[in-house]
Amino acid sequence: MVNEILVGFGKNQINIDAANPGLTRAVNGLTSLPALFPGAIQQDYIPQFNFNGGRIANGPNYGTNNAPFFNYNRTFDIVDNFSKLVGTHALKARRLFSTQLERPDCVY
Repeated sequence: MVNEILVGFGKNQINIDAANPGLTRAVNGLTSLPALFPGAIQQDYIPQFNFNGGRIANGPNYGTNNAPFFNYNRTFDIVDNFSKLVGTHALKARRLFSTQLERPDCVY
């Protein structure tokens, strides 16, 4: 008979900020420009601008890509593996307990 217990903790974190500090509304002189959704403006970044309409597949663009974006995900896991030999047979059972805490602050 074997009883194996595994306990684990994991975390990932993604933090995307604009690499260029010149991508804010204040630096570009856009603070007086009215915004359709003022609550959606994060850290005064300008929105993404795409210039399309021709035969070019991927037209030029200007903006912060995915910034600002912050996300982390923490997990806590407990695994209990139980096995027992009965004659020529192997009996196996597993229990898993997993919980996670996630915080996405994602605005596109």
